[in-house]
Amino acid sequence: MLYYLNYQDWFHMSARINIKGKTYGNLYVQEFAYAQNTHAYWQVKCMLCDKIFYATYTNLNSGNTTACSGCNVIGLSREIRDDIVQRKANKESIVSIAKYYQISRSKVYSVLRRMSKD
Repeated sequence: MLYYLNYQDWFHMSARINIKGKTYGNLYVQEFAYAQNTHAYWQVKCMLCDKIFYATYTNLNSGNTTACSGCNVIGLSREIRDDIVQRKANKESIVSIAKYYQISRSKVYSVLRRMSKD
């Protein structure tokens, strides 16, 4: 389905492809958000951590954006990240957590830092 934002944007933008409801990597496209310059921004939801943010169709379609920034950097599911936080709350050492999940200590620190901001 093709549609235009409004009369003024019609002169400056090409027709927009409706991608609502599609999945790109770990992202679910919820709705069209806005247009800026020649880019269409879509509201997407990360299926790993339920974070909602905006991404362009170009980045979604090319595969440049497949997860939110937190999940993309860390590369762990929400359940594993929650478990890491719980283990740390139970006074387990960073080294033992890293060995258990076979990940680096810096990745464990990244999880703890990002999860404390949520």
